[in-house]
Amino acid sequence: KVGLTIITGFLGSGKTTLLSHILTSTQHKKRIAVIENEFGSPIGVHNEMEHGAEHAACIATMVETTNGCLCCSGKGDLLNTLHSLIQNRDRFDQIVIETTGMADPSFIQAFYLDPQLRGSIRLDGVITLIDAKNILHHLNKKPDPTAGRDIEIVNEAIEQISVADRLIINKIDLVTEDQVTHLTDTIRTINPTAQIQTSRYSQVDVSSVLDIHSFDIEHVLKRDPNFLNFRPFRQHDKRVGSVTFSFGDVDRAKFEQWLDNTLSQHQVYRCKGVIAFLGESNKHVLQGVQKTFTLEKREVWEKKDRQSKMVFIGMEMQPEVIKKSFDEMTGTSMEILRMAEGESRSLWNLAMGVGILFLIRYWPQIWNREDSSMTSIALKVMALVILITMVGMGITVRRK
Repeated sequence: KVGLTIITGFLGSGKTTLLSHILTSTQHKKRIAVIENEFGSPIGVHNEMEHGAEHAACIATMVETTNGCLCCSGKGDLLNTLHSLIQNRDRFDQIVIETTGMADPSFIQAFYLDPQLRGSIRLDGVITLIDAKNILHHLNKKPDPTAGRDIEIVNEAIEQISVADRLIINKIDLVTEDQVTHLTDTIRTINPTAQIQTSRYSQVDVSSVLDIHSFDIEHVLKRDPNFLNFRPFRQHDKRVGSVTFSFGDVDRAKFEQWLDNTLSQHQVYRCKGVIAFLGESNKHVLQGVQKTFTLEKREVWEKKDRQSKMVFIGMEMQPEVIKKSFDEMTGTSMEILRMAEGESRSLWNLAMGVGILFLIRYWPQIWNREDSSMTSIALKVMALVILITMVGMGITVRRK
């Protein structure tokens, strides 16, 4: 079986930096197939930002699923991607999935419901990165008071920690030793069995996160007995969403002043992008967490690709307000490409979850029935209706 490593962690914890570290490391000679998933980034900002040609020799296959987080509408995409990878098994030695920061790790249940994947893939370990400076804010986040009584609002940060086999407390250079100790004690109350290590810039020994043979579903079930059960009323906080922008060349000083003001006035968890500055030939990669950001100079723009792209992820995003302030302060017009919110996908998440589980579990038995009884015909018609409905809803949601 091929090993599968899942890298997860809340927004801005350092997942992509760890992935890049693994891909460029000389500590292993593995050919790694990478699956990347981004919340609210339909223009592929993540791919363009982080993975240059220097990594290509280490990547057998790269897929960026931008049409939904893996725990929601992207679950079907994930299963399809994994099945496609298995058909090209000779091209790689290990699979690494980097989830979105908003992922609920319950998507792991998909492996245990798919016999072919279960027979071909070994879940090697779940690696959760933790932003030492900002994680406590997310662990203590209060649920949406407007959610119905029957709705379970997921605290993604807690879920990501609880399912981990390895916990990496990252960015320890931004906090004190006492804060690291307090954070470690807090994490231990959520997950008492995972190994914990600390890091700066996600720099860890690759052997501690790759090919570790550590995932144990029994440990997970002890912490959460319902982990493998389908929970249709479980959803993300609908107040958290993303908005993606595109714009042309911009004055750097004006842009930085605008961004500093925006991060101070809005509850932005994460921002990232690729920015084109007036008078500069090189692209600049934007990385921001909470109220801090950096701009890193990268390679020279290709003329045909020169276009600034940026995504904000946060609480109760106001795209029109953000656009207006940008246009006024920078003198450059910004286009809102897309806004993604949990609320607009709630029906889709429920239908997809039920439909996928039903088809995985019962499709072979239904379709291989040889009798022509009314029951058999009704079951086949129902299966086809579910499949057509899922496809139709997928097209409708993705157009929004």
